[in-house]
Amino acid sequence: MNSSPSGSQSAGAVWAIVSIALALLTGCTVNGVPVSDGSTTTNSLSRPSIRQVDDAGRRLPFMTVFPNRWSSNNDGTQYEPCTSVSDRVLASLGLDPRSVSDAAVADHQTVRGCEWDVLNRRRASASQYVGNLAGSGASDLDGYKAIFDDFRWFPDRMIDGRTVAVFSLGVDHCATITVSGRALVFTDAALDRDDKDVSENCNFALAFTRATIDKIPR
Repeated sequence: MNSSPSGSQSAGAVWAIVSIALALLTGCTVNGVPVSDGSTTTNSLSRPSIRQVDDAGRRLPFMTVFPNRWSSNNDGTQYEPCTSVSDRVLASLGLDPRSVSDAAVADHQTVRGCEWDVLNRRRASASQYVGNLAGSGASDLDGYKAIFDDFRWFPDRMIDGRTVAVFSLGVDHCATITVSGRALVFTDAALDRDDKDVSENCNFALAFTRATIDKIPR
């Protein structure tokens, strides 16, 4: 994993929104590469199709162009935020399900997850994504916190009997981290509001975490 939750809009880097206006049809192509529902069907040139479903067979809410969106950098958990967070949960948090975009901006990236816009609020968003612990050089959550001690860490929280770390990298950002298998799940809030104690951002990130933690495997 990178030295920060790479790709997070609130961590100082802006997510590049991948907008793909393609029909979800088996056999269509993106940049000349066939895409499908995850089967091994290939075209006449025997080029592998790009996987479009999670481990449970649920289709992503967008068309990914990355053959290695699922990779050895993020295979420590089967949790897929893009298919696990329901529209009902998103609406309850004030997020727009229709605004969903891929958290990854490059192939074989550590980050695997999604970002959503906050309804009726410009430049405000929340995201949830996973990345393997091993990539950070840590073996557990405490080890991760020790390595990245330049983050602004807040006291851990207990949610559903699980330890949830809370940190910020600026006045307009807050995120939580919980462990899932051999990976970390980040839940990030970037509300585009300067707030020195980042309480609004942290409260949003914690609410998102509470609403989804029952879906995140231990």
